[in-house]
Amino acid sequence: MTGTKILTLPVASALLLVFVLSFVLTVSQGKTIFMREGCSNCHSFKGHGGAIAPDLTSVSQRRSMIWIMTQIRNPRAHNPDARMPGYAHLSIREQYAIAHFLKD
Repeated sequence: MTGTKILTLPVASALLLVFVLSFVLTVSQGKTIFMREGCSNCHSFKGHGGAIAPDLTSVSQRRSMIWIMTQIRNPRAHNPDARMPGYAHLSIREQYAIAHFLKD
């Protein structure tokens, strides 16, 4: 192996670890983001929250993580008449955190 290949493996592994840990840490913030963004004003989850939008308690059993993240970012992608506002200002990690929170 050349010196470059030997150095690349540890660097790539470290970057992957940082990436994975950032998602793990973000996932623990899903509930906080859900509450901060006012999702619970309209949606209920596990018996708590609003009643004017669908209950999200079992959404992850019906929809994929990608579908949920797309719904958070741009609800009109799934339903052109959606009343839910889009949350495109949320980072992918924040969208993932909310979707993962809803999976619990």
